[in-house]
Amino acid sequence: MERSSDRVVVDTHLWIEFFSGKHNPCTLEVERLIRSKAVHLVWPVLYEVLIGLRHEGQRQYLSSRLRAFPLLQTSEAVWLHAIELGRLQGVIVHQVPASDVLIAAHCEVHRCALFSRDPHFDVFPGLERHAP
Repeated sequence: MERSSDRVVVDTHLWIEFFSGKHNPCTLEVERLIRSKAVHLVWPVLYEVLIGLRHEGQRQYLSSRLRAFPLLQTSEAVWLHAIELGRLQGVIVHQVPASDVLIAAHCEVHRCALFSRDPHFDVFPGLERHAP
């Protein structure tokens, strides 16, 4: 079985920074993860990245680029785990968006680390975080 550090889900905000051409330690790490073939994609991230694009050409271009990465299945196990995560006190108190709960559930079920600076993910005690 692969170690979770071999499989990393990159969160939406980091993809947006990466595709906008920003150069900072996080976008350099995204580039390194891509080169090392560690990046995996989940549907909630794909949705969040593509929904914000106004131009159809941009959406099609980014969709084709992102769909090149392995896409983790949104299985029944992911949905059931998301229900459990969504009931955590921290999720309720901090009003964590459902998309973030689903991203965390994908990572935990598929044994992937998450690369994100979003503090919403701090409420998931079992979530492995990727640190550059």
